[in-house]
Amino acid sequence: TALSPNVDSSDVNASESVLASPQDNTFTSLGVVDAPSSPPPAMLTGSFPVGATIGHAFLLDAARVVPRPASGLNRFKPSDRRFVARISPGDSLSVDLRWRSLVDTSVDYAVFVHLIDADQRLVAQRDNFPDHENFPTTVWFPGDTMVDDYRLDTSPRLAPGVYTIGAGMYTRGDLKDAPVQGPGSAGYQAIVGRVKVSIPSQVFGQPRPISPLDATFGGQITLFGAALAPPAPSTSAPLRLTLAWRDVVQPSIDYTAFVHVLSSAGQLVAQHDSQPLGGTYPTSDWDSGDTVYDTVAVPLPPRLPPGKYTVEAGLYRLATGARLALPNGATAIVIGTLVRE
Repeated sequence: TALSPNVDSSDVNASESVLASPQDNTFTSLGVVDAPSSPPPAMLTGSFPVGATIGHAFLLDAARVVPRPASGLNRFKPSDRRFVARISPGDSLSVDLRWRSLVDTSVDYAVFVHLIDADQRLVAQRDNFPDHENFPTTVWFPGDTMVDDYRLDTSPRLAPGVYTIGAGMYTRGDLKDAPVQGPGSAGYQAIVGRVKVSIPSQVFGQPRPISPLDATFGGQITLFGAALAPPAPSTSAPLRLTLAWRDVVQPSIDYTAFVHVLSSAGQLVAQHDSQPLGGTYPTSDWDSGDTVYDTVAVPLPPRLPPGKYTVEAGLYRLATGARLALPNGATAIVIGTLVRE
């Protein structure tokens, strides 16, 4: 590296030089400056790319998520492309982030790592300055890379389901979030990955007493039970019912469950359509053997005529409307009746 000295108009006597240059005796050498090459990029074995730019100054280049079972034994199969980790309630997650500095900054940013449920509620978090407060962002040089590690501890009462890991930066003084851009960005955070939280029984939702059924749709999902809770005849309250599903094979797409209320003439008078658990646990996230108790409310017409109504349920693909069929060719199964006097 060639370094050009800053000089003024004064003259330098070469005889007083400590280290005079034989080619040019008009300046004095004051010493040697060590300008080493940039350190090699930080390595993060087993990581996956993220690629989100944070605060226009930092790149969240890659991440690695490792489950830390509370019992010391991971009882679940390894994760797949849908999830970066699988844990049970009470387990922890080690989240390692590989950062790259893009420009100099005069602000010390704090880093946050959040675990968020399907309703965007925070269930676990860790906030700190980088490298456990040992490497503030004001001392990062452009091009520097580093690996920062965080641990997320979950509650033993954490509900089974699918959760999201988000990461970002903010200024501690005014709690202002740094903007996030690029792949994996979602508002104020970069999406690191999705985590599936399961219990050994693989039960999701709130189990309830049900009447047994045996209806397998498309050879993939079985409706093994249902429970109806009809409203009082004098009220306009909705019809409440629980559908108990069990996954036979892992679905590759999201199916929508429907509940139809039909008159004695077969006319549709009320319906409810939604993905399981209010859309928080779509069928593409299910594993073979998962059991899902889905409780829904079907709004009824305010002046529903007296009579006996049939309640049926089934599954269909939202994009095409195509229903999954039962082995007998039917596309719905009767789960009960509603009587209005």
